[in-house]
Amino acid sequence: MFFRSILSVDISLEEEEFQIAHQNAISAQPDAILISLTQSEVDIKIQRERAELVLSATSEAGIYTIGVPNHPRTGLLRSDLNTIVSKDLKAIFLPDIGEPQDIRDAAVLLREFELARGFEPGTISLFPIISSARALLRAFEIVSAAPRVGGLILDIDGYAHDVRARFEQRGSRLAWARGNAVAVARALIKLPIVKGDDLELRELANTGFEGVIFEDPKMVTVVNDVFTPTDTEIEEAHAVRRAFTEKDENALVARLGGSFIDEYKARKAEQIIDPIPGEDT
Repeated sequence: MFFRSILSVDISLEEEEFQIAHQNAISAQPDAILISLTQSEVDIKIQRERAELVLSATSEAGIYTIGVPNHPRTGLLRSDLNTIVSKDLKAIFLPDIGEPQDIRDAAVLLREFELARGFEPGTISLFPIISSARALLRAFEIVSAAPRVGGLILDIDGYAHDVRARFEQRGSRLAWARGNAVAVARALIKLPIVKGDDLELRELANTGFEGVIFEDPKMVTVVNDVFTPTDTEIEEAHAVRRAFTEKDENALVARLGGSFIDEYKARKAEQIIDPIPGEDT
């Protein structure tokens, strides 16, 4: 299973529109459906009620569910987690992360709720949303802050706003930010995901991103096609895994063609075969 297409459902819609949007999202069959509790203009009780509905129905449809709670310093995180932590929740995307302690605080709370509800600690993954220059410069520390961190989200529009980039400059002029986010995640064998409007999907896939957060259900098929590894990539990954698995038990590395395969390369190959550990591809 992959995290290629992550379809966001707008929690601020009127009730009837929200119900339609949710059903359309399920019908589109993305890899995951995301619901955010961070809309300040919508009553938090309404957001939590809707989040519970989305998480349950989405999980029943066999689609991954992702929640976006409020930042730890808002004082709302504990109550948000109390609402959304359940067997239906696959991951949490934590917004506006600026430092590693934000991740550690959230991880402690998640562990508390997992234990209280009979889950294995670490069941729910954490992904920090990087939306500022400060956070991007500390991305390695942030992603390394807790074992349950599964990757990072680059909010390209938030980052562009933070560095005061103009709209027409968001393309190639922000290549460093995109490349840095991918390098950090891949170096730690985590998943880099991107969020933003008017995204150039093929360029982002070629940069190394695993998937994208978007809002249009009609884009699911296109997104999945763009971000699915090629047959060649998958064959090469299987060859790497096979070589490392079958190496001499006393050897530290395996040889494949003109290169060697160590544990790091084997784990990266495994990420191509099984991006979300424990799930079928």
